[in-house]
Amino acid sequence: MIKGIDFNEIRLGFEVPAEMLLEAFEDEGYGSGIFYKNEKGFNVLELHTGGWSNCEEMIREIENSFWWHCYWKQSTRGGHYIFESLTRAE
Repeated sequence: MIKGIDFNEIRLGFEVPAEMLLEAFEDEGYGSGIFYKNEKGFNVLELHTGGWSNCEEMIREIENSFWWHCYWKQSTRGGHYIFESLTRAE
């Protein structure tokens, strides 16, 4: 588990796991990311692995999770991932 978060726990929603995942990426020192509210009012998490194996490993760890299947929006070549909440942020 990343930072003690179970990404299959439905009650956690989007924000808490997103913030913990971003923190884990930043702790690695090579991956990067940003958490923000988009123009439509939804919270978004963008992660960039930079090809760093520990960050790629974290992505593989959550790829088959409930959280991934609910919030994954886009993956692009080079280790770029975008996740978006299902409801507008308050």
